[in-house]
Amino acid sequence: DIGTILYVAINSKYSGYIVISDQIKTDSKDLVKSLKLNGVKNIIMLTGDKDKVAKDISKELNIDRYHAELLPQDKYKIVETIIKNKNSDKFVSFVGDGINDAPVLALADVGIAMGGVGADSAIEAADIVIMNDEISKIVSAINISRKTMKIVKENIFFAIIVKIAILIFSALGIASMWHAVFADVGVTSKKDRRLVMKKIELKVNKMMCQGCENRIKNSLNMLEEVESVEADHTKGTVKISYSSDIDINTIKELINSLDFEVVED
Repeated sequence: DIGTILYVAINSKYSGYIVISDQIKTDSKDLVKSLKLNGVKNIIMLTGDKDKVAKDISKELNIDRYHAELLPQDKYKIVETIIKNKNSDKFVSFVGDGINDAPVLALADVGIAMGGVGADSAIEAADIVIMNDEISKIVSAINISRKTMKIVKENIFFAIIVKIAILIFSALGIASMWHAVFADVGVTSKKDRRLVMKKIELKVNKMMCQGCENRIKNSLNMLEEVESVEADHTKGTVKISYSSDIDINTIKELINSLDFEVVED
């Protein structure tokens, strides 16, 4: 029930068996939590493994739904159905690294492949390739895309306002040629996050080792609004520099969800 069993015989006599099973990536659980905190809904696992294995993994990672014992064409049909039934303002992303995943990676709105262990066909079909195979980088990619789109929208809005203002001034005979040049090519906007940064030091229980520090830092760094994290298990403290765009309670909830305990003042 926990994997594929290979029975071993020596000189035609049964000697035992070997169990082969996939290992869950160390950052997978943190990824699922971070995706949900970032507003991602309906996390579904598609696998060719047995139902018992898929059920256990789904429960451990807190995945919303799973489909087990699938053939390659089954994955394609399921993703195709999900895309057809989704709202027009929603997107479907698929993560895979095998040869059989290539058609689904191409079908999804956003296909994500692993660059290290991924098959060439999967990498070629994907829209995004994670070169170091750290699946937690998916959240980083989401945050980068959101930040990029935010800056694009700010620039478009600011540019339109300035151009309208220059048109009005031109009609009144106030604006010169150089004002028009500025309106055409010199309008950009970039939010300076340093102006809205906050710092806090949290007391955290159950942080006993370097691995605990790394787990907290990796999870918090997935949040777009977090600028830097310093964790010290010897003192039981976590120092965080973050944007005022995020509520500190959200950060505390994430730390608590990692099986640590933030001490409230």
